[in-house]
Amino acid sequence: MGTSPLPRAVTMMTAALLLLCPLVGMAGLMDAALNPVPVLTLSINPIQCQAIVNDTQDGPVVFWGNATVEKLPVLTVTVTLSASCPWPALIAPSTMTFKDSRSQQFVVNVVVPSKTSSLDVGQLLISGTAKAPGIASQAASASAVVTVRQYCGLEASVQGGPFEGIHAGSTVAGRLVVNNTGNGLDSVTIDLLDPDGLISTRDMVRSVDVKQGESKAVPFTLHVNGSLGPMGNVDLDIAFVCTSTEARNQGLNYVKTAWCTLSFGTASSSPEGGVPPGGEGDDDGTKPSEGSGGVPVAVMVLVVLIVVLLAIYYLGRERGNREDRTDSDEGGEPGP
Repeated sequence: MGTSPLPRAVTMMTAALLLLCPLVGMAGLMDAALNPVPVLTLSINPIQCQAIVNDTQDGPVVFWGNATVEKLPVLTVTVTLSASCPWPALIAPSTMTFKDSRSQQFVVNVVVPSKTSSLDVGQLLISGTAKAPGIASQAASASAVVTVRQYCGLEASVQGGPFEGIHAGSTVAGRLVVNNTGNGLDSVTIDLLDPDGLISTRDMVRSVDVKQGESKAVPFTLHVNGSLGPMGNVDLDIAFVCTSTEARNQGLNYVKTAWCTLSFGTASSSPEGGVPPGGEGDDDGTKPSEGSGGVPVAVMVLVVLIVVLLAIYYLGRERGNREDRTDSDEGGEPGP
């Protein structure tokens, strides 16, 4: 028994399908070629920028970027951009329209607030989305870093006065207070400026590290040299010169001065047990003693003696006058 042939209609349908399959595949390839998925690329320049701020002014920085769409389909592609940063950031333009594969530019402005610490670092992130009708959106991103330049600020003052009644051999104690008004850690060097060379320091710290917004007190002890010379009865201004090491590292000279006034006098001894002027130790008896008012004792004794003698003289004279009057009254009238 032989095999019956396929019906003519089935044979024709099978042949038609075999002919249509290549055509369908070619149509899909053509559609994919005409409407590819767009590829978005973002770039930003520079990748790092430093903001310059101070106590009152903000620090703006600017970045330039490029957006590029490749494998552009026939349809128009719209790109939307956004900027993210710890500080205010504005991107322009935020929307772009692409009809070809040319790059388009955008600008990002970041504003760093005043007094921002130099230790803070801001990460700038640029995000973009490419969208065309009927095609899934594509995303891209680019990033940059915002740093803050350190600026220097110092305040210095002397505490512990008034420093009065100073004389040779005196010891003066106080504190130098250094305040960092800059925006970062600073190392401050301290120098004593004494043009007359009358003052020396004892165990004074000559360098101190101060953080942003903090103060440090530096104790000092000043010693007055043994001979004041012509400075014995005048005031002397000495200076503590505070210099910013950070500013020096930046090629700048930032100095603040704290003044201290020493009032010199003629007191015989200091509260700290200093040596009186003109002497090196115990009194040898050759110098006349002085009273509490600074007058020699011998002069005081002489004045008292003169007063006593004058009193005795006047009392004796008055007594003699009284005796003469008494004798005259008792004798009566004189005889013929």
